[in-house]
Amino acid sequence: MAEFVLKSGSLTVTYDPVKCTFSADNGKEVWNTKSGSDPYFVSRKYGTVAFGTSKCEASAYATGTVSGVKAVYSFEESGIVIVTYVFVEKYDDSLHCEFFVRGDESSDIRFVYWPAPLEFDADDGCTVLPKMQGLLLPAKWDGKVPNYQNWQMLSRDFYMPFAGQVRNGSGCMMIFETPWDANCFVDHVPGGDTTLVPYWRPSLGHYAVRDKRKLSYRFPVDADYIVFAKIYRKYVCEHGDFVTLKQKIESNPNVSYMIGAPVMHDGICTMINPSSEAYDKEHPERNNHVCRFETVGKRLERARKDGLRIRTRGEVLAEIVNAADAVAVCGTHGKTTTATWTARLLAALGERVEWCIGGETGEFPVAGCTGPSDAEETDRADNI
Repeated sequence: MAEFVLKSGSLTVTYDPVKCTFSADNGKEVWNTKSGSDPYFVSRKYGTVAFGTSKCEASAYATGTVSGVKAVYSFEESGIVIVTYVFVEKYDDSLHCEFFVRGDESSDIRFVYWPAPLEFDADDGCTVLPKMQGLLLPAKWDGKVPNYQNWQMLSRDFYMPFAGQVRNGSGCMMIFETPWDANCFVDHVPGGDTTLVPYWRPSLGHYAVRDKRKLSYRFPVDADYIVFAKIYRKYVCEHGDFVTLKQKIESNPNVSYMIGAPVMHDGICTMINPSSEAYDKEHPERNNHVCRFETVGKRLERARKDGLRIRTRGEVLAEIVNAADAVAVCGTHGKTTTATWTARLLAALGERVEWCIGGETGEFPVAGCTGPSDAEETDRADNI
């Protein structure tokens, strides 16, 4: 099967659906699929299954606005079929990768790693991540990159669903257009390369809840983190999701209190599992410690005297829940189970639902979304 060449403006994409590789040339820099990083999915029954073991049927297609390739990957042993679409959008020279899964009625698939990651391999430049307050990771940096929530989009690892890299002044940026079940593993070797690996989780335990997973690329000729931010802002505006800070304050006046407010983390008891990435092997005494309630109380009192507004978690949760149609589950025992099944039932009824629960329940994620309704679990301590 021959390679396909997709062109739009200054962007030329050469795509091989059988090998699952592509190169993107923006006229200044060429971004290639990383060698040896073949796409695959992870199955409970069959383990790791590479796309290269499937039967691939591919065909080109075109509309008035896009030109692309549809590829159907059939995995004979498992009966799984993964349908992919790779196309360029003519109006903004962007590259899009979309897929959906068929034949997984038993919820066997745990993760899908597709498309293949792109090679960075730069001595200069950086990786741009909206991690916490933002992270610029220099090429060949000799440190480690912490992982807080398994590289999930819309978590502390990615407060906004995009990531990018700058090499020789040119950029490659990914936007996760269906972020609620998306992850991007930041594979950084201290002193070596940094690879951004996109992968996808099930929604509500399986892949049938959401039809397509969508990821798009932009390849600006001249790029830095400001250019990436402007591209994402433009994308959000075009999709009708942009909300100004002024509009947020009008909707919820409490937002105004957050402007200039410090972010403080404190706790009573800390116990870090030795298997955790947060475990400090060099200073093991820092992994387990207890702080007296009296000490924390004095810290809070000092903060109040300094003019800081102190609110309980329950008060903050109430403000969040009051801003949407919500179902709050509270009690002493059974909150996680009840909140999980509430979200599942709402989704089964066709409702678009967001959820946030307090514990792991198998393959059901702690937080997720199929739309704007809410099912929240509240802790009994929120009432204290």
